[in-house]
Amino acid sequence: MVIKRHLVALSVVGVLHNVAAPAPAASQASDPSQAVLSLDSLLSIPINSAAKYGQTASEAPASVSIVTSQDIADYGYKTLSEALSHLRGFYVTNDRNYEYVGVRGLSRPTDYNNRILLLVDGHAVNENVFGSAQLGSDLALPMGEVDYIEVVRGPGSALYGSNAVLAVVNVVTKAGRSINGYQVVAEEGSLGSRSAALTLGRQFWGDVDVMLSGTWGESDGEAVYFPVFDDPSMNHGLAEGLDWENWHGAHGAVRYRDFRLSAMGHSRSKGIPTAPWGVIFNDKAAQSADAAFFTELQFARDVNADMNVQIRGYYDGYRYSGAYPYEAADGGVLVDSAWGDWAGAEVRLRWDPIPANRIQVGSEYRRHLRAAYLETNRDETLFYDDFPFDQVSVHVQNALQVTEGVSITLGLRADHYTDVGISVTPRGALVFHPGAGSTFKLLYGEAFRAPTPWEAFYDGPEFKKNPALRPERNRVTELVWEQRVSAAIAASVSLYEFRMSDLIEETVDPTDGQSLYANRTRVAARGLEAGLDARLPAGLRTYAKWTYQHSKDRDTGAELSNHPHHVLRAGLVAPLPYGFKLAAQLAYDHERLTTQGTEIDEYVLTNVNVSTPALLDRLRVSLSVRNVFNAEYYTPAGFEHVQDRIPQYGRRVLLRLEYTH
Repeated sequence: MVIKRHLVALSVVGVLHNVAAPAPAASQASDPSQAVLSLDSLLSIPINSAAKYGQTASEAPASVSIVTSQDIADYGYKTLSEALSHLRGFYVTNDRNYEYVGVRGLSRPTDYNNRILLLVDGHAVNENVFGSAQLGSDLALPMGEVDYIEVVRGPGSALYGSNAVLAVVNVVTKAGRSINGYQVVAEEGSLGSRSAALTLGRQFWGDVDVMLSGTWGESDGEAVYFPVFDDPSMNHGLAEGLDWENWHGAHGAVRYRDFRLSAMGHSRSKGIPTAPWGVIFNDKAAQSADAAFFTELQFARDVNADMNVQIRGYYDGYRYSGAYPYEAADGGVLVDSAWGDWAGAEVRLRWDPIPANRIQVGSEYRRHLRAAYLETNRDETLFYDDFPFDQVSVHVQNALQVTEGVSITLGLRADHYTDVGISVTPRGALVFHPGAGSTFKLLYGEAFRAPTPWEAFYDGPEFKKNPALRPERNRVTELVWEQRVSAAIAASVSLYEFRMSDLIEETVDPTDGQSLYANRTRVAARGLEAGLDARLPAGLRTYAKWTYQHSKDRDTGAELSNHPHHVLRAGLVAPLPYGFKLAAQLAYDHERLTTQGTEIDEYVLTNVNVSTPALLDRLRVSLSVRNVFNAEYYTPAGFEHVQDRIPQYGRRVLLRLEYTH
């Protein structure tokens, strides 16, 4: 079986742990940063995204996972998408331009992650032209700055509105007081990759907390071979010098008593080696660039012991440009660009009328000042328009502790868009604790995704607008069982079903042969997820997660493309003598269908990360090897590609130096 040889890496870690057992305890005790977070501490991390206030994982009315800063350091995660890819029910597709994260068997081609809502410290960062969430290097957020990542599966529209269809991901960054100094990171590795990051944090005068960070990186990439272009006129199918990328970003937050001011900006440019949308193959002009920023001022105060009020105002922006060389343009380059700017405010009130009842009400107004798209070819404008719109929402949620072991949460939100009308989304959850360490959750929720301006109103060459587009809808039912097997072991099982309607996808109008976006698909999906997390004596940690998922078109019964039926994840962290650590991970994805009806083989990837203790109390070194066995594997291409599959990266090595003061 293809998975067997990759289990060797995890076995090796286990053997090395046994070898490490006689190591002097003092070598680890002297380094507090090496202390392993206990299972009790992990399960007590306050999760805010499931209800917009702090709850533990067992209390939250949702299926929740947490990725801690310790996980990020031990496994050597470099991007948010990499961290997400090792959670149950998640998988990643990379088309050598963007990374797409699939959740529970749904990852539509070139959807720009617009069915996942991404938050940074609770601030939604999906942009307003394509609805995209930037989950790879395009987010340009140093992973060393991340305190933990909250992942809430299922619909989140009852709290957050559009885009929260499959999951809500909240990246929680570190406070200045937890950094208490500065951290400098430098990395260099395969494919000419190099990066640097600086994070500073400090608490002043007891009331002022400051955190600042900046990052820069670049990669030369590699030559990529595509058999479909194997012709002497197209460099025999070899795209050279087109897999490069560079990125940079900055983030900061200042907290003073009840006020918090935060800001973030990031950008990335990427060469495109895949010749999408019929561009000239191996032309160095093909590239894309994305940039985004936001600033937010938040006020939160306990009015009294039973009431809390939160007010926030924000301003966001997004910029995109792409260059696509076409033969039909006689060597000219088609350039498309997008600009988005929006501002808004939200007010939330949390009230506990009695100790067993918590009511939350809120309202948000957002003005999309600009949502513009431009397409030009040399001196000719092929398309330009701007589609500003407003949205206003109100939501209410009531959490009632019926008995000591039973709680019920009911919520409802209404969103009004000036261009698509009103969407109402309910949620309900029954959480039952039959005994110590056991939790059952019966969950129901609905979600929607409003059509983006680009989907509804783009009217360019061979493409036409469809202002009659309706929002997508998703209805999800889920049963969750979470069990503390022992003080060191926790298990979970989740059984879910969702039914989507009015899925927005590109199609062709047979009457005129033009492409357009339409509400053309209804989806039925069901799956089973199981996970085990163990934090054992002597610092040994391990996990195993398995997902079975099946998604189909409800009208035709055809299986959807780009979803592996089985997804297996496993990991092991073992301390070595004198404070060293060795971590290994295994990822197995079952076969996937492509958009062209062909099938991509299953694959197994093994990653290893070795890290040192703090040398001279300041310097930490780690060495990561991705795809240890140099497996050749592919992920499905999008509708815009001639080829049905995109080759992925082979073995890569990365050296990381981290200096902390």
